[in-house]
Order: sequence, then structure tokens, then C-alpha cells
Amino acid sequence: MSLFDSETSAKIRLTLAIAWTIVSVYVLLLPGDTPVIEGLAALLKNLGFTIGHFVGFGILAGLWQWTLLAYLSPRWALIGAISIALVVGLSTEVAQISVEGRGADVVDVIADMSGAIATVMWLYHARGRFDGQSATES
Repeated sequence: MSLFDSETSAKIRLTLAIAWTIVSVYVLLLPGDTPVIEGLAALLKNLGFTIGHFVGFGILAGLWQWTLLAYLSPRWALIGAISIALVVGLSTEVAQISVEGRGADVVDVIADMSGAIATVMWLYHARGRFDGQSATES
């Protein structure tokens, strides 16, 4: 049994992936003058926000890949996770245009997708090491 065993934890995976997606969308759509956003801005400045997008979307895509492995082959789980990250990233950036104190930023989308792709590719290749098989099996 492993973390990637599709029979043992599909519901937990799905719950974690959905919960992280909801939290991510919520935080990304908070107004700019919200104490949480102001606090993050003071703490992280511009570079920190980019790193935050990279890490946050890496977690989002990794959770979705882990979830989709319960239902799909490793290749399709990878493609699905990247697709979900792209849709969430693009839609939240577009939605931020209408949020006071926020705006769309191409750099954020690049950071989102970089984090998502780096994470799912690492998990795709690491999966074989965890399970004792190559990433391309199954």
C-alpha cells in the first residue's frame, strides 16, 4: 500500500484537492485591502507573491494529480492536474480584475503554471520510486 494506491484513499484525496482549490480561489479573490492580503503583501512583497503563487499552485496541482491517480492513468492524471491548475489560475486572474485593489497579472499565471508543472512532473517521475515501478507503467 502506498500514497498512490488508488483503492485506499480516493475520497480523502478528492476532499483535500477540493478543499485546497476552494481556499486558493478564496484567497486569490480577496480585496486588496483585506487584512490577510495586506499582511501577505507586507511580508512577501512582489517576489514573495510570485513564490507564493509557485508553491500554492504546486500544492494545488499535486493534490489534483494525487486525486486523479485514483481514477486515471499516470499520464492522464498529470494532464488533468495541469489543466485544472491552468483553469483555476486563469479564471482567478481574470476575476481579480473586478476585485477592488486587485488586478490580473501575467507573471502570476506564469508562476502558477511553473509551480504546477514542476510539481506534477516531479511527482510523475517520483511515483515509480515510491511504488517500485517506472512512471510510464500502468
